[in-house]
Amino acid sequence: PDPAKQSPAVVLHLGGPACLSLRLGRLQGAPVLAYTERPTTLPPGFAAAYCTAPPDSRRCASARPIGNLLVDSVSELKELRSRRRSGAGGEPIVGLLPGSRLLQLRQYLPRIEPVAQAVLRQRPQARFVIARSPLVSERMLARAARQGGGCWLETAGGALALRARCGLRIPVLDRDEVLSLARVLVCTP
Repeated sequence: PDPAKQSPAVVLHLGGPACLSLRLGRLQGAPVLAYTERPTTLPPGFAAAYCTAPPDSRRCASARPIGNLLVDSVSELKELRSRRRSGAGGEPIVGLLPGSRLLQLRQYLPRIEPVAQAVLRQRPQARFVIARSPLVSERMLARAARQGGGCWLETAGGALALRARCGLRIPVLDRDEVLSLARVLVCTP
């Protein structure tokens, strides 16, 4: 039986301390399901566990293999890849993925200028675009830019852009648009 169908609520553990997910499940009176790359490292108490490994793997002995969610989500970008545009003049477009949390943004945004300058020394025709997560508001992005220092947000004609001290202006676009435009992506990890 599927534990998720037996309760009106369910807690899904996707990473981090497993004990916190289990505790939240107890507090909510809900079953706790886990998705992990290493199900053998999970403590007892999960109603069900799902893993990335193929069905014949010994690593998944106690969990149901359902594939790699990250790889599968990237595979769904096939439509975006088919719509990929090279941009005006065919210049390479570098997509910057700064994350969706204030701490990530504060640490990433000040590093854009030195990365961009290094790339431009090798590829002067390169263009940059920043992907904005649906979880990031304009206010949050402006705050992170201000706190990180060295850059700020500009709005011109309804278009949002990050301006670096060196004068570089980088458009802030919807994540899917950046994924369809960029030839190279630079992310936090």
